[in-house]
Amino acid sequence: MRRRQAVTRIVAGVDGSEGSKVALRWAVQEARLRHAELRAVYAWTAPAAPEQAEARLESVVAEAVGETSGVAFTQVAVEGDPTRVLVEAARDADLLIVGSRRRRTVGGAGGRSISKECVRQAPCPVVIVRAADRESLVRI
Repeated sequence: MRRRQAVTRIVAGVDGSEGSKVALRWAVQEARLRHAELRAVYAWTAPAAPEQAEARLESVVAEAVGETSGVAFTQVAVEGDPTRVLVEAARDADLLIVGSRRRRTVGGAGGRSISKECVRQAPCPVVIVRAADRESLVRI
């Protein structure tokens, strides 16, 4: 019988969408239940400045979860493609949590799902939290 390994580090992708806010709230609850560290990761691209990205991340975190007492919590804004940034952030994580927002390519042609790309590329298990699931979340 295999022993289940404890989750000690969780990464949550944050982009400001309702889906990512719901996923972040879910991640805080999961980190609290598992006594795990939680890192909120926000990917940004130029022309935004690093200070703008960090301010945006702080604003989204404050709106989505407010107080994260009882959870070892850090947040980081990283320049780059969201999928690449999240997969890289998950390299030392036990779990990656993302929302279910769909991101379109330039011109609206086609599209790609960052959450599905994370499932394909992440080195750890991935949880995709749908915005519609917010009603099932316990308030924190």
